[in-house]
Amino acid sequence: MEAIRKKVGFEGDLYSFFEFLRTDPQFYYNTAEELLAGYRDICKRADPELTKLFRNLHASLTA
Repeated sequence: MEAIRKKVGFEGDLYSFFEFLRTDPQFYYNTAEELLAGYRDICKRADPELTKLFRNLHASLTA
């Protein structure tokens, strides 16, 4: 996390960086629908990678 803090140019210490990540509104969804859409986007990006790691995936995991 220290490397990420430096990479994004956050000038405070690591504790302050965690506090910023935990409390800044830009890191939160405004509605349940936005939250669900965000998780679905993550799943779409992760699905192709899962087949590289696991030989067989149950159909319900990739639907």
